[in-house]
Amino acid sequence: MKLGNFKLYNAPQSTLQSTCATLHYKSISYSMEILDLFSGDQLKPEYLSINPNGVVPALVHDGKIVLDSSVIIEYLGRYQYKS
Repeated sequence: MKLGNFKLYNAPQSTLQSTCATLHYKSISYSMEILDLFSGDQLKPEYLSINPNGVVPALVHDGKIVLDSSVIIEYLGRYQYKS
């Protein structure tokens, strides 16, 4: 498994299959933070500091924030693990 501090912010209402598939295909280990959109988790200051638009998904990798599933997939496609 590839190392790196990957954290994916998601919600059950979000369509994130392609992003998760890319993470698995590239054997990237990651943690996932599930947001409850109905409770307004995406509008809490903690998440708005990651994505000021308050939408999911968002990926944080070693302090770099990547927003939007298509941009996340492109970012992951360029990611190369260095041992």
